[in-house]
Amino acid sequence: MKALMLPFLVVAALAGCGSDDGSQPERLRQISSNAQSAYIYGYPLLVMEYTRQVSTAVEAPDGSRAPMNQLAHIRTFPTPEFKDVVSPNVDTLYSIAWLDLEREPYVLSVPDAAGFAPAGSADPRYYLLQMLDGWTNVFDSPGLRTRGPGARTYLLTGPSWQGNAPTGMERISSPTQLVWMTGRTQALDAADLPIVHTFQDAIRLVPLSRWDQPETPPAPVPIDKDIDLSTPPMAQVEALSADAFFSQLAVLMRTNPPASDDGPMLQALATLGLTPGQPYELAAQPAEVAGAIRLGYQAGQARLRAMASQSADPVNGWTVMTTGIGEYGSDYDTRAVVARVGLGANLPEDAVYPRTAIDGTGRPLSNAHRYTLSFPPGQLPPANAFWSLTMYDDDQALVANPIERYAIGDRSPLVFEPDGSLILRIQKDAPAGASAANWLPTPQDGTQDFNLILRIYWPQAAMLDGSWRTLPVVRVE
Repeated sequence: MKALMLPFLVVAALAGCGSDDGSQPERLRQISSNAQSAYIYGYPLLVMEYTRQVSTAVEAPDGSRAPMNQLAHIRTFPTPEFKDVVSPNVDTLYSIAWLDLEREPYVLSVPDAAGFAPAGSADPRYYLLQMLDGWTNVFDSPGLRTRGPGARTYLLTGPSWQGNAPTGMERISSPTQLVWMTGRTQALDAADLPIVHTFQDAIRLVPLSRWDQPETPPAPVPIDKDIDLSTPPMAQVEALSADAFFSQLAVLMRTNPPASDDGPMLQALATLGLTPGQPYELAAQPAEVAGAIRLGYQAGQARLRAMASQSADPVNGWTVMTTGIGEYGSDYDTRAVVARVGLGANLPEDAVYPRTAIDGTGRPLSNAHRYTLSFPPGQLPPANAFWSLTMYDDDQALVANPIERYAIGDRSPLVFEPDGSLILRIQKDAPAGASAANWLPTPQDGTQDFNLILRIYWPQAAMLDGSWRTLPVVRVE
């Protein structure tokens, strides 16, 4: 992503700082620029930390939330009333764990997916255990794509652990002590849920010290009563002062060390007086330096908001990213933007999500009109696992409708044209005849805009290299 110019206000403010020898203002301008870059650099780490706090602060009776180092399983599909996350999917059930690997490694075991095949299918159950480090990089994604269907046992270790994995365990080393594991297990419909639940229950997560002991309930985890559960984590981070932001960044970098590519950024942090892992007080800096840092911090906030409001150039009205997601290296801009608009993004090799809010002529999608989305013969979305098309309203929530169909895809009883093509009907009212099988309902109340996300799980090469492209949504009346 292209860097934005340092706002004129910041440059003008710094022009009056420091001595008259000409060098001090330039030094302060550089410090301010470094503070701007440091905000972009550190933003994902703080968003992860606040998300961890909120996600583990309250243990849900239904098991959908759990304390640190424990598995939480979501057992049902989301409905239009579900508002916890934006753009929820109705293709998979989640199994989630937040891990702190500083004290010791954890052992993760997964059953043989072939033993949990969907009814009427000879294929193993699709699953994915996405693992993110504290900086939001996907450092591994065990699952059907990467390991095959067989039962597996993994040893998850932090960056400072020394030792060898016990026999029969595959070691997975995390670059940070904090790990967010987001498991996704394919779920077809309500009748399929009991099998999925059995698969989820067969996933085991225990400390290495307890691996060879009888399974016991996990020890209680203290809950921080001061955590703000009513404000989204992203909003909490963006409300922080420069003083609080950089102070927390310094502390978090003790257990979430910088990557080997971060040398230049560490030099920039040093100009702010910040040493990873050491206490940091912005007020302890010289007044003119602290002022420059605060101005740069504000510029970093403005820059991230501006970058997040941009989007890639659409193709046939669809915006899709098939590179640069999940593994960011030193592309701190993209990493920060993804943390702000889609925290927890998968590697493109695991899933790709084309999205559109316009038809093929660029007009906003509205329930005042009827649309079609067509796939020519032999040109269905190129998925090794499965695909779906989901409807969302302006708030990125699922859309209520009389048949409670929130998505349509290859698990649906689709009706193909005589030539083998597929035409999906996207409209408020049910189409007549056989076309009703291909109906994805739009919002039912008033006149509302909507948007669509096409999810392609385990995409084939044609999706990743851009040779397959989604056709435009066509307004028919």
